[in-house]
Amino acid sequence: MKIPPSIKSAKSDSAWYALAIIILTVFVSLAGYSLVQQQKRFLLDEKQKEIATIADLKSSQLVQWRKERIAEGSSIRANIMIAHRTLDFYANKDKTKIRQEFRTWIDSLIDLGEYNRGVILSPVGEIIATSSNFGAAPSQHYFNLAAEATREHELIFSDFHSDGDGDPYDFNMAVPIMNANGTTSNCIAILVLDIDPAKRLYPLIQAWPTTSSTAETLLVKRKNGSVLFLNDLRHRSKNSLPFQLPVSQLNLPSARAVLGQEGSFQGIDYRNIEVISATRVVPGTQWGLVAKIDLSEVMQSLTKTYFIVTTVGVVIVISLTLGVFLWNLRKKTETIRRMFEIEQKHNLELKQSEDSLTRSRDYHLKLLEDFPSPVWRSGSDGRCNYFNRTWLAFTGRSLEQELDDGWADGVHPDDRERCLATYREAFQEQRSFIMEYRLRFNDGSYRWINDHGRPYYDLEGAFAGYIGSCFDINVQKNAEAELQGIHQRLEQQILERTSDLYEINSLLRKEIDERKLLEQQLLSAKRLEAIGQIAGGVAHEVRNPLNAILTITEALFKEQEIASNPEFEPFILHIRTQVNRLVHLMNDLLDLGRTIPANSLQPVPLDSVCRDTLDLWKSTGVSKNKWGLLYNDNDDSPVLVSADALKLQQIFFNLLENAGFHTPVTNNIIVRLCNKNIPGGMAVAQVIDQGSGIPEDKLPHVFDPFYTDRKGGTGLGLALVKHFVENMGGFVHIWNNDPPPGCTVEIRIPLYHEEKK
Repeated sequence: MKIPPSIKSAKSDSAWYALAIIILTVFVSLAGYSLVQQQKRFLLDEKQKEIATIADLKSSQLVQWRKERIAEGSSIRANIMIAHRTLDFYANKDKTKIRQEFRTWIDSLIDLGEYNRGVILSPVGEIIATSSNFGAAPSQHYFNLAAEATREHELIFSDFHSDGDGDPYDFNMAVPIMNANGTTSNCIAILVLDIDPAKRLYPLIQAWPTTSSTAETLLVKRKNGSVLFLNDLRHRSKNSLPFQLPVSQLNLPSARAVLGQEGSFQGIDYRNIEVISATRVVPGTQWGLVAKIDLSEVMQSLTKTYFIVTTVGVVIVISLTLGVFLWNLRKKTETIRRMFEIEQKHNLELKQSEDSLTRSRDYHLKLLEDFPSPVWRSGSDGRCNYFNRTWLAFTGRSLEQELDDGWADGVHPDDRERCLATYREAFQEQRSFIMEYRLRFNDGSYRWINDHGRPYYDLEGAFAGYIGSCFDINVQKNAEAELQGIHQRLEQQILERTSDLYEINSLLRKEIDERKLLEQQLLSAKRLEAIGQIAGGVAHEVRNPLNAILTITEALFKEQEIASNPEFEPFILHIRTQVNRLVHLMNDLLDLGRTIPANSLQPVPLDSVCRDTLDLWKSTGVSKNKWGLLYNDNDDSPVLVSADALKLQQIFFNLLENAGFHTPVTNNIIVRLCNKNIPGGMAVAQVIDQGSGIPEDKLPHVFDPFYTDRKGGTGLGLALVKHFVENMGGFVHIWNNDPPPGCTVEIRIPLYHEEKK
C-alpha cells in the first residue's frame, strides 16, 4: 500500500514537534537534576562536618571517662586505712568484723560510683570480702587480674569482658592495696571491681547533641576476623549474644574504625541501610568509635526542591503536549479522509489475495483427498479436523464420526492408551513421531498400520498443528508373529534339554558355598583357640610381675618423704592405671580363647540386663556427658533369652563404650529391644549411636581381633562381642544409619524355651 506525500508530511511535522518536546523535556530535567545535585553535595558536606565534630566530642568524652576511673582506682590504691585494716585481717584481729567493714565499703563504692560488684582477694587468691550482690564465686578472670596487679604493683584496667555466653559485657579494674614498709612497698591485697558500662558509659555514648530519629554512636572493637559491637544498638533489639559483623566488609564504617581508619565515610550500617559517618580510634584503647546518621534522614530536606523541579517539568511537558494536540486536531479531517481512500484500495487488494489463497488451498486439499494412503490432520488444539477419502474408505466411517477424538474409537483397546499417549507427548514437544497400532478395518477386523506424524506451520511460521500419513503393515506383522512362535518353540526345546544340567549346577554351587563357610568358621575357631592358648601361657608369666610391680610401687609411695609430696601422686595413679589396663587386656585375651559351656546358658531377662548395663555404664564415668536411652518395643513384657548373664552384660557394656567414644557430647545413645515375635526364635537388641559412622571398606573388619582405629584401644571389644554372641547361638551385624549420623549394631540371641530345661 502506497502512502500519499501529504500524509507523510503530516507525520513528519508531528515527528519534529515530538522531537522538540523531547529536547525541552530533557533540558528541563537536566537543569533540575543539576540543581538538586548541587544542593545534595552542600547538604552532605555540612552534615559530615557536624558528624565529625560529634565523633571528636565522643572520643574525648571516652578518654576523660577512663581517666576518671583510673583516678578513682589510684585513690583507692593510696588509701592507708584500707591497707591498715587488711593487715589487721591477716593478723586474725576479728576477721568477721573486718570482712563486714570491707563489704560495707565496697557496697558504698557501688552505690556512689559506676560499679556493679567487687571482691577483695589476697595475693595468693584467697577471697577476703565481696560485695553484698556478688552471688556466685568469682570467675578465673578475677584471679588473673589480681595476679597481674600483684605482679606489676600497678592498677590494671581491663577491656570489655564477659564471663560467658549470655553474660553482659563489663570492665574490670584491679587495684593493688599497698603496704609501705620503709623505702619499699608491697601488695597485700587486690580490690577487683566490675564497672557497669550501662550506668554512665553507654548513656554517654548514646547521647546525641541534636534531635535525630536515626543518629547513633557505636563503640566497636576487633575480635579475630569480626567487628564486635560493644554498646546497645538503637535500631536492633537486645540479644543475649554480642552482635558481630565481618571485618572484611569495608563498606561498613564500623569495619574501618576497628582497622584504624579515621575520617568521614559513606557506606552501610549493620541494618544494610545507607549512612554517612565519621570514625575515630579512642586513644589508649583498642576501641573504635563510629558516629553515623541515615542518609535518608539527611536527604529529607531536599524533598521540597524535588517537588518544585518535578512540578515545573510537568507543567512544561503538558504545555508542549497540548500544542501538538491542537495542531494535530486541525489536520485530523484531511488525514482521516486520505486514510479512508487508502483503506478502500487496500481492502480490494486483500480480497484478491484471499481469492488466490483459497484456490491454492482447494487444489492442495484435492491432492490429499486422492492420496493413496490414509491421511489425517489436527489443529493447534490437538484435535483432528481432517481425514482424507482413503482413511474413510479404510475404516468405513464418516468424516463426522472421525473428527476430534472420534478416530480413537477404531483403535484396538490394547493399543489405544499407548497410541494416545505417544501422540500427546509428541504434540507437547512439537516433534515428529512414528507409531504402530491396530486400526479397525471396514469389515470389522483389525489391521496393523504404521502412522507417521509431523508438525506443520502456517505462512507466518507459527505452529498450526500436525499432519500424518498411514501405511498398512498387517502382512508384515503376521509374518513377524509366525517367526516369533517358531523361535519360542525352539527355545522351549533347548530349555527342556538343559533343565537337568541347571539343577545339578545349582546344587553343586550351594555345596561349594557351604564348604567355604565351614572352612572360614573352622579357620576363625582355630585362630581364637591359638590366641587363647598363647594368652593362657602368657597370663601366668605376666600377672606375677605385674603384681610385684604394683606392690613395690605402693610400698615406695608410702615412704614419708614421698607420701607427703603431692607431686608424686600422678605417678602412682598412672602406674595403677597401666597395670589395671594390662590385667584387663589379659582377661580379654583369655575370654577370646574360651568357649561358653552349654550349662552356663540360663534363662536371662533381656530388658533387665540392658537396664542394669546402662546404669553401670553411666556410673563408671565412661559415658562422658552422653545420654543413654532404653526403648522396649515389647510393651514391657519380659523377654527371656538363653544366655550367660555376665557375658551378655559384657556384650552390652562393650557396645555402649564403643558407641560413647564415637558419639558427640550431649547426644543420645539408644538401646532398642525389638519385637520378640521375630521369625527364627531370636530376640533382637540394637545399640544406635550418633557418631560419624564407619567407612564402607572397614565395616567387614570391625569384629576382627586387634582391629581398631581408636587411639589407646586394644581392638578386642567388638571381637569379644562377636565371640560371645556366636557362642550363645546368636549372631551380630553392624551397618551405617541411613540417613546419617552414626551406625547401628544389632545382636540376635536365641529365646529361652521351657523344653530346653
